[in-house]
Amino acid sequence: MSQILTTCKTEKKPTYKYNIFINIIKEIKTNYSFFILLLPGFILVFILNYLPMVGIVLAFKKYQLIDRNFFINLFKCEWVGFDNFWLFFHDKNFFSAMRVTIGYNIMFMITGTTISLIIALVINEISNKKMAKFYHSCMLLPNFLSWVVFSYVVFAFLGMEHGFINNSILVPLGFKEISWYMEPKYWPFILFIVNTIKSAGVGSILYLSAIVGLDPEYFELARIYGASKWQQIRMITLPLISNVIIILLILNLGHILSADFGLFYNIPMRSAYIREATNTVDIYIYYLLQTSELSKSAAAGLFKSVIGMLTVLLTNFTVRKIDKEKALF
Repeated sequence: MSQILTTCKTEKKPTYKYNIFINIIKEIKTNYSFFILLLPGFILVFILNYLPMVGIVLAFKKYQLIDRNFFINLFKCEWVGFDNFWLFFHDKNFFSAMRVTIGYNIMFMITGTTISLIIALVINEISNKKMAKFYHSCMLLPNFLSWVVFSYVVFAFLGMEHGFINNSILVPLGFKEISWYMEPKYWPFILFIVNTIKSAGVGSILYLSAIVGLDPEYFELARIYGASKWQQIRMITLPLISNVIIILLILNLGHILSADFGLFYNIPMRSAYIREATNTVDIYIYYLLQTSELSKSAAAGLFKSVIGMLTVLLTNFTVRKIDKEKALF
């Protein structure tokens, strides 16, 4: 008996990390065909998302052209620590761009989520499913147009000489023509309308798929008890898809300092007169790159990414404290 006890004591139990490794190997052997299908995606994500992270070092160095090779320049340049961050922290244009970016993103998140949700609810209530698919397809079409094409469509409406709004609406009604590309006060509304037209249809897809996946017995029971359509939406649909709404909002908050570059660069036609209303963080970084301030632009980009990550973690932590089931992780 004593020998058995001593042998049991001397036997080493596999560590927790070792068990995880064994489980991963077993999972790969069992479902190797699925991992083969995932392999191209993993490679693409590694090349496009993780490999460029080596360039983070650029944010802490003073980039100079020492050699023709970018990577040799990257590792031979002088290490300056957080000096690049202090440079754009003391730049008034950066804080102006950050304020504009946050303002637009909050407006796009609130109104975009609301409009996409309304579109999904309306499409779901159309009894003729063929017409519902046709309407939804029409709403998806603007998403496949590039921002360059969209910029010329917007210019056809807002142009000073031949624009539709000035020549066909304002002038016949006795109003003065408006120089849209020289008046920054109009552009928050213009960019909101353009962004909504292009992205609202795509944003409704996830909400519509969540609504379609709900159990129809809930609605049948509600109709038996005499609930109206609005009561069904308010008491059944919205509470059941609230998880999807919250998760998408958390993910969107990760891009609180990111803006659609094509929207803010192409739609205003790069007009310097309205830059105060269209100069986002991404546009700010782009102009830094044009002036060859690579280190400063890399520091601004890294700061933007870190703030986005912290925003997601903080928002998810808050949601998790309120309701664990609605948290992202």
